[in-house]
This record gives sequence, C-alpha cells and structure tokens, in this order.
Amino acid sequence: MSETAKTIHTKETTVRRLSVTTTLFVLVIISSTIDMTGANSVFHVITVVPLVFLFGAAAVLESDSIGIPRYALVAYAVLWMIYLFHALIPPLSIWTLGRIPILLATSFILLFIAPQTIDLDEFLYVLYLFPVILTLLGLPTLFLGEYHLVGVVVAPHDVSKQLPLLNVRVMPVKSVLSNPNPFGFVSGLGFVSGLSFYYRRRQATDLLLLTILIGGVIFSASRGALITTAIGAGLVLLYNYFDYWGVYTLITAGFLGFIYLIAIGLGYLPDYIDIPNLIPARIRLWTAALKAIWANPIFGIGFQPVGNTVAPYLPAGETTNNIHSTYLYVILTRGVVGGIVHFGFLALVYQNCLTGLRDVRSTALFAILTMVLIEMLFEGLAMFGLSLFSVIPALTFGFALVQIPALDR
Repeated sequence: MSETAKTIHTKETTVRRLSVTTTLFVLVIISSTIDMTGANSVFHVITVVPLVFLFGAAAVLESDSIGIPRYALVAYAVLWMIYLFHALIPPLSIWTLGRIPILLATSFILLFIAPQTIDLDEFLYVLYLFPVILTLLGLPTLFLGEYHLVGVVVAPHDVSKQLPLLNVRVMPVKSVLSNPNPFGFVSGLGFVSGLSFYYRRRQATDLLLLTILIGGVIFSASRGALITTAIGAGLVLLYNYFDYWGVYTLITAGFLGFIYLIAIGLGYLPDYIDIPNLIPARIRLWTAALKAIWANPIFGIGFQPVGNTVAPYLPAGETTNNIHSTYLYVILTRGVVGGIVHFGFLALVYQNCLTGLRDVRSTALFAILTMVLIEMLFEGLAMFGLSLFSVIPALTFGFALVQIPALDR
C-alpha cells in the first residue's frame, strides 16, 4: 500500500471511529432519560450501563492521551473514599457494594474521558436538539391531553398550575418525563445551547427552534426552570453584546443576591421577598435537613435512607424521600468533610470555566454550568449516577475542567 493510500485509510478509520463514538455519546444521553420516565428502572440500567462502557472503550481507542487536572483527580478520589467508608460500615449491603464499581467507572468516563474525546460543539448540539424533540413531544398535550406514541404514553402533569408571571392555569407540560420541573430545566438548557448556535450562524431555523424551547420552559410552569433559563440566556446575551464585562456584572449581581438570601435565612437582614411564603415546602425540608446534618456532622449518614433521617425534624405527619437540594444532600450523606471537598471541586471547576471565556461557545458552556449549579440549590442533581440529572452535570463539569483552548480540535 502506498503512503498516500495509507494516509487515506488512516483518515477514513479516524472518521469511522469518531462517528461511532459520537453516536454512542448521543445514545448515552438519550438512554439516561429513561430513569426520569415511568419506565422500569431495570430497563434503564441494562440500557445505559453498557452504552457508557461501550462509549468509554471507543473514546479511549480514539484518544491519544487523557490528561486529568490533579486537583480534580484528588477530589474524585477523596469523595469515593468517603463513599467506600460508608459502604463498608456494617450492616453491609450487597446492592450498595455491587453498584460502587459500576458508578466509579461510569462517572470516570463521563467526567474525565468524554470531554476530551467529544468536541464541545457536539455536546452543545445534543443539549440543543434533544430538548427540542422532548418539547415537540410534550407541547401537544396542552391541546390533546394524553396521547400514545409507539407504545409510549405522553401526558401532561396531573395537577394544574399557574404559569409563572401570568394569571393563567394549565396542565403543565412534562413530555415523556415524570415531572414538569426537570422537563422545564432541560428545555432551558436546550434554549441556552441553541442561543449560542444562533449567534454564530444567524439562521431562521434556530429562531424557530428557540421559540419551541422557550415554550417548553414556560408551559412546564416551573419557576426554577424560568429562573435558570433567564440567567443562562442572560449570560450568553451579555457576552454577545458586552463581552466579559457583561458576564462579570451578572455573576457579581447574582453572588450578592445569594449572599442576601443567606443573610435573610440567618436573620441578619430583613426579608423583603417573603421567602417562607414563597417556597414554604422547601423551607420546611431544608430546615429539617440542616437539623439532621447537625446531628451527623463529620462524615454524614452515608447510604441510610434520607427520609428516615430527616423525618423526625419535619412537622407531624410530613414525610419525604427528597430534600430538594443537592448541596444539603451532599453534606447530609457525606458530612462536612465530603462537603468541603465537593464544594471545593465545584468552585475550582467554575473558576476554570469563567477564566476560559473567549467566545460565545465557551460562554454557553459557562452559562450551562451556572444553570446546573443553581438548579442544585432546589433539586437533586448528582455528579455520580446514570440518570439524566447525573449525566448532564457530570459532562458539564467535565467539559468545564478541560482547558478551553484545547477544545479547538
């Protein structure tokens, strides 16, 4: 075979590998959604786990080398050591011990391998088009109610809600997902991703798709989705028109607002927005979780059921299996030690992504990272796991870890 033929053969092989790897990457994200539908959890596991491992194998074969920042690897190792510490405390659970190797390997693939073998544009494109499909499936339920599509039930939420900022009640859209809140958040991620493509190519098609996605956000009737979408889109808009200074201004304003909310909670400043009546259920849950944390401060409760630990601190008759805050969940299950490592890791990831801003594309990644971190205040997202609310955060953190100039492949 001539040198020219060898070169052509090599290029064709690379393209073929890239196509397989990208296809598997898309399938991983799509299959992670199964856990948030009404499908059997066993079907989710037997679908997504093999896909993640196949993707990891294809990605390693394609990559020349994988470079992991030292601080990220140390934080990853410490967090898993705390997991193992809890898992090895009697009584031992075969289910817990059996799933740790799988979660350890899959989270490593999503956090460290995927962002170095998949281009950032490919990640943003999946986050753009997949929510479009979910939204197109969901919006007809506003007019048709429940309908069936190839054996899949697509239904509206079963309780009517008032649309944020509007005096209109609807049966919220949730597409194939089991709850409108994650649907609204995913639609918002799609809107912010799509906004970055619109500013780069100015196509009318993107305007149409963005309209569909903002419709998904609005008709999910999720206040959290509306807030995160507004902030994420605001970051992209401000960068597009005012460069870095617009982003820094919004981030500074948001940080000061967060400090104000903490000061309200601690009683140091007056509450002008009436938080206890704005989100009363969340306040009760968070108060109970803080009391449970105070009773288990160092290494947390580990793999014990959260509901059993929090229940004694809730008002009589109330129960919960979800404290609706990733940050409180991290401290409750891993203690102050695990919390410090976890939050330190997130802070370094955020700083790395912020200092890497240089175009609309990198700003979209930063906006999505910001949206994920805000959503973690109100919902249960995870760094380790195989559901959509674990896979998207892990990939987002992973892409933010990668040095931005290295993404220009």
